[in-house]
Order: sequence, then structure tokens, then C-alpha cells
Amino acid sequence: MENVIKLNARYGWNHKLEQISGDCWKLVLDPKGPQTYRCIGFSDTDFNISPCKIKAIDPDGGPFISVGSKIDNYTVETIMSNGIIWLKENEVSV
Repeated sequence: MENVIKLNARYGWNHKLEQISGDCWKLVLDPKGPQTYRCIGFSDTDFNISPCKIKAIDPDGGPFISVGSKIDNYTVETIMSNGIIWLKENEVSV
């Protein structure tokens, strides 16, 4: 079964993260929307490299996702400009 995290957005759009493998997920935009997102936080050295690490990604309609954000029971570790996101599962305290 495919692992998916639903990301509710404005305008009735439903973006999602689909697990590629392990901690690696891909941002998949709702086809009803414009299929675009903003990349925030390029470093000067990474700007001309594609894909490169960024600080945040903001798909049209949201949600804004930044390094350190909590999504379900995960924390965002790394975001790439091509929409690949590494998530770390949060430890459950007993």
C-alpha cells in the first residue's frame, strides 16, 4: 500500500506527500490547481544547482512547509527545490 500524507489547501485543493522510500517523500500537487510552488531560502552557492536544498516550499493554496515543520507525526528535515522532502518520524513518548 502506498504511504500518503494529505495536505489540505485552500480553494478545495488537496495536495499530498507520497512516500518514495524510507524518509524520502515527494510533494504531489492537486491537478485542480495551477501546479506551481514557491521555493524559499536558496543559498548563494546552491542557487545555480538544480535541484538544491531550500528552507521552505509554498505550493499554491498552501500549506507553507519549512524545515522544522511538523506534519502528522513527522518533522521536516530537508526540502529540495524539486519538491522532494525528507521527513523524520517523531518519537512517541510513553
